Amino acid sequence: MKEYNKILELLPSFGFGGSNLAIAQEIINNQFVDEVYKSKIDDDGRFIKKLESSDREMLDSGWKLFCHYFNDFVIRNKISYENFISNNFYCGNQKKKLFKACKNFYKEDITKEIEELSVLSLPKKEELFIVLSVNYNDFILCSTENSWTSCLDLKTGQFSKSLSGYLFDKNRAMIYITDKTEKSFYGIKSYTMFNRMWCLLDKKNNININISYPTREEISEKMMSKAIGFDVKNIDEKFISKYQITKIENMNDVFVFGYQDFTEFKNEKDLHLIHSKKTGYYVITKNFNEKKEISHFEDIYLLTNKEKNLNELLLTECSICGNKTTKISFINGEGICKSCFDKESLICCECGHPYKRKFITVTNEVICTKCKNKNDYVKCKKCNRYFESYGDEICEECSSKNNLICDICHSFIEEKNDLIDLTKVMFATKEKKFKPFNSNGKVCCDCLETICEEQKIIYCENCGQYYKSNEENKCFVCGEKTL
Repeated sequence: MKEYNKILELLPSFGFGGSNLAIAQEIINNQFVDEVYKSKIDDDGRFIKKLESSDREMLDSGWKLFCHYFNDFVIRNKISYENFISNNFYCGNQKKKLFKACKNFYKEDITKEIEELSVLSLPKKEELFIVLSVNYNDFILCSTENSWTSCLDLKTGQFSKSLSGYLFDKNRAMIYITDKTEKSFYGIKSYTMFNRMWCLLDKKNNININISYPTREEISEKMMSKAIGFDVKNIDEKFISKYQITKIENMNDVFVFGYQDFTEFKNEKDLHLIHSKKTGYYVITKNFNEKKEISHFEDIYLLTNKEKNLNELLLTECSICGNKTTKISFINGEGICKSCFDKESLICCECGHPYKRKFITVTNEVICTKCKNKNDYVKCKKCNRYFESYGDEICEECSSKNNLICDICHSFIEEKNDLIDLTKVMFATKEKKFKPFNSNGKVCCDCLETICEEQKIIYCENCGQYYKSNEENKCFVCGEKTL
């Protein structure tokens, strides 16, 4: 019997409360497991198989990296995986230390490369095991208390508060390699993971494997099927999940889902997972006009204070009243809540005078009633923003959404996710306030890089956030120094 009492205790810190907390607890206490998984796992929610030597070689990322970095040395000395594990090989009748001989062969400092592959190598343990798991304890500790970490680490991970979303995905399982050493965090018990990958069920009952962490490499389906002992397949462009995600909103009416590798929600109403060329975090939330929409996690929520609960963090501060809410729109370059927009005076983009009665334009500015009527502005029937119309009922942006064009270089973009909305991409200032790149406009990835160079905005490889360049060369979000 799987015990999830400690996970239940954590649910309020993930932002759940009231009736939705009770619903989340009920789902976790009565975990649904599909027959595809149920036929393979034991009572603890895991299938465990000892790895054979040949399987270890196939799955050892450190060995692969060694062969890549030091290919000439490997070929010249006919180095085998057993040599790599033992750190010994024979040159003629002479026994030599593998890594020492490798350093002498290249006559240069290769310490950095050796340290890198050492981190990624499977441990030199006598026994290693491959595990298929639907155990929620493994899900929650997928990046915690391992020799490596990621942004889902409960202790240091930038987006660890998104982990709860995985608990409401009936398609999901995990494959990982372990020596069955127990690890524990906050009373939650799991096994040390040397690498792991998520699996998802599709409508044909196939188990689709995704990329492996920490290397983020794709393992071939043939290799993984051989190692684990049953058929799996690599996720591809035809993938659609067997089940929709169960949407449980937090106290701010936001549904937070964990990191997605090459999947995304079909749409805000149909929560089947489909294949995507992108990776990232996605939530479903109400926008400024109370309409449900899918938003990119990094664009709207920056979880920098690990001491607070998620329901306190999933908020953006209004530049007028200072209140924090999820329903913020960046108008005239400033974040404004719906309440302040309705009652406060804002500057009309046409006449330059402040007005309380005003409307939002397609360029995220405001226009007063008089200028709206004078210049023939009408409300777009799709986005509900106002634009100068010449008989059209839909604004140019909405009418051309099927023709994705970069607003800067005007190049055609094939994939919707490759067009970046500058109103939703935020960067941190020295005061640790977050501002959008622009109040209007959608650009391609290349043009975003150009904007970063022009505005001296840096992308932090450590936390995945943007921040304004500074003399200390330090990210304002996580404190990491720029290389």
